[in-house]
Amino acid sequence: MPALPSSSVDITQGSLLGKLLRHSPVYLTSSLIIAFTAFLLLPVNTRLFREDDYGAISTIDAASDLVIILVSLNLITAYMRHYYEYKDDPEQLSLYTSTIYWFIAGWGALATVGSLLVSGFFLPAAIPVWPVLALAFSSTVLIQLGQLSGSYLQQIHRPVLQVSLNLANFLTHAALMLILAGVFKLGLTGKYIAVLCGGLLSAAIGTWVLIREGLLRWRISWPMLKESLIFAIPLLPNAASGWITGLSDRILLARYGSLAETGIYNVGYLLGRGITIFSEAIFLVYGPMIYAMLKKDPATAQVRIARFVPYFFMFMLWMCLGLSLFAAEIVAIVAPARYASATTVVPIVLSAYFLGSQYKTFVLLLSYHKQTLVISLGSILQASVNLGANLLLIPRYGKIAAAWTTLIALAIYLGWLFIWSQKNFRLELDYRRITASALVVAAAAGGAALLLDLPQVTGSLALTIGVKAMLLLGVAAVTWFAGLILPVDKRQIKSFLRLA
Repeated sequence: MPALPSSSVDITQGSLLGKLLRHSPVYLTSSLIIAFTAFLLLPVNTRLFREDDYGAISTIDAASDLVIILVSLNLITAYMRHYYEYKDDPEQLSLYTSTIYWFIAGWGALATVGSLLVSGFFLPAAIPVWPVLALAFSSTVLIQLGQLSGSYLQQIHRPVLQVSLNLANFLTHAALMLILAGVFKLGLTGKYIAVLCGGLLSAAIGTWVLIREGLLRWRISWPMLKESLIFAIPLLPNAASGWITGLSDRILLARYGSLAETGIYNVGYLLGRGITIFSEAIFLVYGPMIYAMLKKDPATAQVRIARFVPYFFMFMLWMCLGLSLFAAEIVAIVAPARYASATTVVPIVLSAYFLGSQYKTFVLLLSYHKQTLVISLGSILQASVNLGANLLLIPRYGKIAAAWTTLIALAIYLGWLFIWSQKNFRLELDYRRITASALVVAAAAGGAALLLDLPQVTGSLALTIGVKAMLLLGVAAVTWFAGLILPVDKRQIKSFLRLA
């Protein structure tokens, strides 16, 4: 069997900020390439598909994400948690990886068929089960098989190969969609043939990676599977609540409103959710570090994680401000004028996913300590609030209600996870710096509200953009010079920038 030298690397050694600065840009570059390509495809999609067809796409994608939860049963999360228990024994790691792979393949096929049989009860009749839903749902199993290998690569910090998997899937899908839907006019069918082909390529490359690493065999361990399911199944409410909060509104908008309104809302939602590109890139590096640090030395990990939280808060809040300030200009670039009302939901969704980014640390801490029941109860609370509010408000207020219910639900979930995480694994957080950075951004947002309303500014696009840019740069300058970044970390940042 091939050796696994990279599995034994101690990723906790050295500066964590240095590792984030070195590795996060790789993931961030990949995410930005995909996001930029998606950004370029968004104006194509909004012109290639009518509002109702684009609304159908967002509804189908929302349903597919629910199928993914049923297909995976959260076993990818279990794999990431238990990897550190088997990584030092190649034989056991191979057996464990094979177990998860074959279960997802077999169970996923059954879950896909079941989802197709019941889809007619939940989705609008305008969306055909065959071939569109069959293509969309079938791709979910393939995507999960590819994601398993991606999770392994993430744990051993091999970002280039993991990034290649993501790019191969996305670029295949994007290129084929343009050909099949744009050139051959196959509409929704062409779109989801492209999705299926992207999933096939991702699964094929991912399977090759696992075979090459000696991790995939024709065998399965029932005790390992049982252990993983015991860990993963209590987290299903967490995954379901994430789906309810982030995607169920598309189905409700399509059912109680129209597919056209759903399409307009989806444009604003995708732009608002774009902030997750940055949080995901950071946690692709930092997530494995947290697990590794906790396993090696919990006391030291406590100090290092507490030092990370304020910086992550500052960075994500600054990104939220920037994207909110330029929401109108971004919508005008990516979509025709008939989608202009999408601008109203972008700042709300951005704020929601800023809050969503902040609970990642606390979820990982609770997950490591196997407090999955706490996570699940919080998820149930979040999902209940969101679904109840959506059912009550979306029929009356449409897409604005959908955006606000997302924000409220994520705020509740963040509060729940923070309180329970602090009870189980207390972090001595620097609340002074966190509060100061929030006040700086709030002042900038207030300044934007006043300045951008002045007649001299509203009448000039160049002046409007200039004011927004100055406010954004002003926040960055205050953060740097007002002591919100510690001197030792300033030195590391300067050193990294010189090397870059």
